[in-house]
Amino acid sequence: MSKKSGNIYSRVVEAWGTESQFDQMTEEMAELIQAISKFRRAKTPEKKTKAYIHLCEEVADVENMINQLRFMLDAALIDKFKVEKLKRTEKRLNKPKDAE
Repeated sequence: MSKKSGNIYSRVVEAWGTESQFDQMTEEMAELIQAISKFRRAKTPEKKTKAYIHLCEEVADVENMINQLRFMLDAALIDKFKVEKLKRTEKRLNKPKDAE
């Protein structure tokens, strides 16, 4: 995380508090879910393009909030879980299909 980003995250917590950030994250994730649904339902190329752009915007919002939460929580612990979960996924991918 850059020094500038850390400063912004710190100011956000100071200005609005942690509870507000948890609420904001919930809202952003709900908006992402809705954007995914709209993208999947889009029928015409024009609607698909518009939905795709909106989906990318919502992904950016959620990523920004994830970075905010990493600042508020224990980023090292989050990273530890990410590594563990990625290893578990890799194991599943390496299993023979008939072993499931």
